[in-house]
Amino acid sequence: MQYRQETNEPFWKYFKRFKNLLAQCSHHGIEKWWQCQILYDELEYQTKRHVETMCQGEFLKKDEDQGWD
Repeated sequence: MQYRQETNEPFWKYFKRFKNLLAQCSHHGIEKWWQCQILYDELEYQTKRHVETMCQGEFLKKDEDQGWD
């Protein structure tokens, strides 16, 4: 639950690390919506702005499948 994007780490690398971590703990029981929330909450400010721009400012309004995609 204390997963963070490292300083100047590209989003693709951050997301790949997260998916690898989940694969190592395949019975983690963390629901998909919460995984999206963890990823989003721990983004660097600039990356979070990019995500919001790509989603027309509505990332948090998307359902879990849309958010994950």
